[in-house]
Amino acid sequence: MMNPIALAVSFAIFALFVCVWGSTLYATVRKRGGFWTYLPVRIFALLTLLASVFAVLYGFFIEPYSLTVTDTGIKMEIKRPLVIVHLSDIHYEGARKTLERLAKVIETTKPDVVCITGDYFNREGDTEIADMRNFIERISKFCGAVLSVSGNWDNPLTMEKLFENSPSNVYHETFVYETEEFAFVLLPFGLERFLGDFAVKTSERKKKILVTHTPDLIEACSNSGLFCLYLCGHTHGGQVRLPLIGPLLLPTKACWRYQSGFYTTENGMYVYINRGVGMTSVAPRMRFFCPPEIAIIRLFPIK
Repeated sequence: MMNPIALAVSFAIFALFVCVWGSTLYATVRKRGGFWTYLPVRIFALLTLLASVFAVLYGFFIEPYSLTVTDTGIKMEIKRPLVIVHLSDIHYEGARKTLERLAKVIETTKPDVVCITGDYFNREGDTEIADMRNFIERISKFCGAVLSVSGNWDNPLTMEKLFENSPSNVYHETFVYETEEFAFVLLPFGLERFLGDFAVKTSERKKKILVTHTPDLIEACSNSGLFCLYLCGHTHGGQVRLPLIGPLLLPTKACWRYQSGFYTTENGMYVYINRGVGMTSVAPRMRFFCPPEIAIIRLFPIK
């Protein structure tokens, strides 16, 4: 369930913003003459109000539950293809239908690896932890491994309880997981200063993939030349994005350069920033032009 105070605050702020934006737009276009000169203020105000109501209802009650599946292909100098499903920022509050939809995508895809890049819960009750544990156990049956790191929202004691007695192919913050051609480096939130120590534990012959929570280390990792792929979340894509403007809020400076989706850095490192599945337990409690996602990343050999 949504926090009613956060819901009310988000609703009021967004409605006010849309009204102000509409008024500014009206004042701007009237100066240009033409059709807009003859559009009465009352009619434009009514249209703005109707648009505000629609935007608020859509942002609060439709888009947050419109899970999208993004599919990205990357060619690399490898012998065999590798399929990764990337989840992030689930912020689970008890909506079992969401976990069910995620599980069905993973069951259908049957990836080699599932990477979950932190921020599991908004509520950490026994029921929510049990639901998430069942979800992880279920998806572990349809992939080679589940790789997990904590985010800034995750309580260490809750994470310990969640992954206690987990299946043998579930790796939570084990720092390194290796396949035939890849070495996944699992970097928990708060341990960024130990990145170099984790990376040197991997085989030099294998391509390295960093699994972490935030995009804050993208430039450093790109400049180091150690990693071929960087997977993270944290940004939520901004959650609220306006046409021609973009996100209204992002958590860190690095997030403004790397907001969401697929990037290639100047040094050739690939980056995928997941928009996340859920929302934080504080305002804004909505999504607008930034739907939740589960990402499928397919690594192909260069032929």
